[in-house]
Amino acid sequence: MLRLAHHRGLKPKAVLFDTWYSSRLNLNTIQSFGWNWITQLRKNRVINKTQHLEELNIPEDGLIVDLKFVGPVKVFKFNVKNNDIEYIATNNLNLSTLDARSSSAQRWKIEEYHRGLKQTVGVERCQARIPRSQRTHIFCSIMTFLALEKHRIRTGETWYKTKKDIIADAITNYMESLNLKLEFIESA
Repeated sequence: MLRLAHHRGLKPKAVLFDTWYSSRLNLNTIQSFGWNWITQLRKNRVINKTQHLEELNIPEDGLIVDLKFVGPVKVFKFNVKNNDIEYIATNNLNLSTLDARSSSAQRWKIEEYHRGLKQTVGVERCQARIPRSQRTHIFCSIMTFLALEKHRIRTGETWYKTKKDIIADAITNYMESLNLKLEFIESA
């Protein structure tokens, strides 16, 4: 996807992604395009040749370190919920603490979007094998999710409650409209 985006001429302000995608191959690929990236790193990531992130005393305004197989990066250490620590890293060595926090919050919103897309409209449940049918399923899933999001903004109801209400109404309407006669049951 990154190569295709670069090929199409995209010039993002920064590429945000979760720890899962912070491999050296991804980081170096993004850097080779001249793009900035911001990601979360695991506490045991090797920096300065032999140290791990959790071993460092990182000041509030960040610390420039050498990330193994990647090069110089700026690392921030943030305390998050339940006294957990999050290490945010970027190849933008001039990034401020405020911008790092803001980017981290945006990254989380992207994660919420993907979770909602999977859990509420079944984007991953496509049974088609033909690429065009798969793209159509993804498109319809995104359009349905946008309708759920619009409803959430307008009413304040969660995606999950709205989905539950839609399903409950459909079942109720179906059951009320049933006009099924069971021929094998004799009337008394």
